[in-house]
Amino acid sequence: MDRHERSWPAMNHHASDADAIRSAAESALHDVDTLEITEPLDRAVLLGGIFLARLGIVGMPTVPIQNAHQPGDARNQLGFTPPRGEGDLIGKIAARLQLDRNVVDQVYRVTDDTVNVIVSPRRLSPSKATATRQLAQLVAGGRQAADIEEWTDAGIIRQVVSDFGRYDSPNFASTIASMDEVFLFSGKGQSRTVKVSRPGMETISALVRNLAEGAS
Repeated sequence: MDRHERSWPAMNHHASDADAIRSAAESALHDVDTLEITEPLDRAVLLGGIFLARLGIVGMPTVPIQNAHQPGDARNQLGFTPPRGEGDLIGKIAARLQLDRNVVDQVYRVTDDTVNVIVSPRRLSPSKATATRQLAQLVAGGRQAADIEEWTDAGIIRQVVSDFGRYDSPNFASTIASMDEVFLFSGKGQSRTVKVSRPGMETISALVRNLAEGAS
């Protein structure tokens, strides 16, 4: 009897195990839906692999995604590593941006259950306005892709821009307001918040990949 056969009977004898199976199935379906996989074979393979991984029977699969939305190049030809679990913020970002987690690890780091931008300032544009746009995308995109929040306070973005030495006080608000190709907006002034649009996530995905590769 192999390891898989030893695992299943125990799960079938307890109500809590049935709940665990149900939870694993729901989580796996959510992960696959997040990836927007429409090819039936890709979807079935990934769903089965994630389901077994959430039960702890196998490791999380790495599979090629053939029809992922990809701005600009052939990222859909690369192997893609899905998230490890509900608390894996880097994995969530990788899944939402449809990037390999090794790429995401070069731009983001998780500390104290929050997402921090760790890209080298030298990789950002020397222009304060452009760097502000880049950092705004990274901050809002990372936090929202990780499900930390649905809307990001402009004050959080302002602090990161300042930390990177790119804060231009007279023009910060207007720079953020000009980013309607990436963000949806709520509120004004000090209470302004932003939400990344679907096209905005594709733009942010390309930015993360380019920064990880050393391009600004």
